[in-house]
Amino acid sequence: MTRTEYRGVDRDADLEPQVNERKTTTRGGPRPNKRRTPLKYSLPRVILVIFMVLLALSFLIPAFWMVNASRRPEERVLDFPPGFALSDPQWSNYGTVLATIPTYFLNSVKLAVLNVVGALAISSLAGYAFARLTFVGRDLLFGVVLITAIIPNIIYLLPQYILFQQIGWIDTLFPLWVPQSLTPVFRRRVAVRP
Repeated sequence: MTRTEYRGVDRDADLEPQVNERKTTTRGGPRPNKRRTPLKYSLPRVILVIFMVLLALSFLIPAFWMVNASRRPEERVLDFPPGFALSDPQWSNYGTVLATIPTYFLNSVKLAVLNVVGALAISSLAGYAFARLTFVGRDLLFGVVLITAIIPNIIYLLPQYILFQQIGWIDTLFPLWVPQSLTPVFRRRVAVRP
């Protein structure tokens, strides 16, 4: 068995020159070539391209300004008109930012872990109790949970602040994760219910 006859496929058949046949229309004549040349663009297409380029620039200019402003001294960040050429870039600004990022990053990771663990622990136990256990007032209590879940969070803002102030939670991380740990009880009940 030769290499070209492997598994009954003739590999050399693909190397034969292809005959370029022109497709014909239903009337029997050759179909006209409809390729566009670069010079045959229509006016609406040119206007659309110009509009899209201007739109792209309107998104890129603020990004360029942010990078440019990050290298300025703090007192010159909001200069008007904003200059795009810098005579004295402050590269030390990046070092200052990179020195403070670990603190904020660790705070974010800590809050994310506390929110997820708290929500899973509390809502799983409460959802199991609402779905599988029978106790007096179960449906009434679950109705109260549902009613409080549909109230917009902004309504709770001032009462929560007063409550957190009374129990000494101002300037702590507790208000950022404790209330969020108690909210997804309804989803857990639906997931646990047979």
